[in-house]
Amino acid sequence: PPAALVARVAAGPTTSTAAGDSGGAIGPTATVAAASAAAGAAGGLAGNLVLRAAASATGVALTLRVATLPEVAGAAEVGLLAGIYSATELLAAIPAGGLSDRWGRRPLLVGGALAGAMGALLLGLTGSLPLLALGRAIQGLGTGLTIPPLLGWLADLTAGGSVGARGRVMAGAEAGTAAGLLGGTVLGSVLWGVAGAAAFAYMAIAYLAAVPLLARAPSFAPARVAVAPGRQTGAKSGRFTRDGRRLPLAAQPARWRASARHIFEARGTTRLFTAWVLLNGVAGLWLTHGVYQLSAPVPDAQQFLVGRLHGQTLSAVLAGWAALFIAGALVWGPLLGRAGTWRVMRIALGGVLLACAALWLINASWAPSWVRAAAVAVFGASVLVEAGFAPAALAQLAAGADPAHRGLTMGLYSVALGLGALVGTWAGAPLAALWAMNGVIAGTALLAALALLVLARVPAGTADTRAGEATRAP
Repeated sequence: PPAALVARVAAGPTTSTAAGDSGGAIGPTATVAAASAAAGAAGGLAGNLVLRAAASATGVALTLRVATLPEVAGAAEVGLLAGIYSATELLAAIPAGGLSDRWGRRPLLVGGALAGAMGALLLGLTGSLPLLALGRAIQGLGTGLTIPPLLGWLADLTAGGSVGARGRVMAGAEAGTAAGLLGGTVLGSVLWGVAGAAAFAYMAIAYLAAVPLLARAPSFAPARVAVAPGRQTGAKSGRFTRDGRRLPLAAQPARWRASARHIFEARGTTRLFTAWVLLNGVAGLWLTHGVYQLSAPVPDAQQFLVGRLHGQTLSAVLAGWAALFIAGALVWGPLLGRAGTWRVMRIALGGVLLACAALWLINASWAPSWVRAAAVAVFGASVLVEAGFAPAALAQLAAGADPAHRGLTMGLYSVALGLGALVGTWAGAPLAALWAMNGVIAGTALLAALALLVLARVPAGTADTRAGEATRAP
């Protein structure tokens, strides 16, 4: 039972089980462990929400701060600072996930939150471009240190449970990410208007507020838990010899290479990662070129959406989209056990293509008002559908992760997010320059179609699993 499996993890490194033991009822301890797992999941989800909100608020406030320093920076520097944050997070994600498998989740999570607080304080104390870049890099490091271990922690808590239970937790993580990014955008603007440079001190406090939530994570290495004497689940990763002794330092680079190969040896991981990068390219495309076209200073007589949304109107539209996305993610989570993760991902990609068709009609200047109104309704429904991809992908990634590599495996989330942002930003530029909003819509359809093609055939051995997963020991 899931509670028994959680109990073994919660018991720490001293717990041992015989090979092949699938778990059994362990009386009151199972109840306590189940309650502890629920509290841990709640703490992790709340910590994710706070961290995402603090990071988003800091980014918005920094943009507004740079706008008041024309002698120091301009539009190019704003892009540079944003790129530094994303690049640092991308580079830190995989090592952080691997270290959390070795050292435990808690040290990386707490250290990442403290790094975020330090970066926020530095951004508020300096007006020098090099120091602003340093502060943003420290913040990116903090995010890279926290997200893979946090997702690894959630994967630990749901290991051996049903697909539906795992889906609910991962849907909560994705909904918290969207809510944090949206709430942080509003919070950063408000705090900057009220407190000026002192706003960054409040954001540092927000990072620190996440520390008690993240401190609920285990401090021991998951790979050393529930291992019988004389057996070593970490042997595949090359971190230990058969008798449990740690490998010498010179052998560690080979361990990292072996771990990376091991992750992608799992059936379906390469397809999942590729499709995820392509779908995150859609997010990168819309957060840059899509927003620019919507708020363009000069409307386009041939394209209805170009230059139509400004200021509070744009914020209201983005908030409405985020609310639908969050609702869709939360609805899809419990359904993963019935529909299956791979099927839900394909359905979600179909929702993206449906959204493109609706947006094309909305953007058409020739369309009558009733057609445009119907297309808006279809677009809203498609957002609810497409929101199922991330929870399904996270649940599938967690289900296929080896216990010795969960943190490292879940780090693929941050890598896919960063690479996708680059793909969408760069690949969308010529399309947006050529066809404006229709180019953004075409780029979205192209990325979604490629992702659907990648997932068109589920690899052998990765068919959607349901009840059978509930008895698999972590």
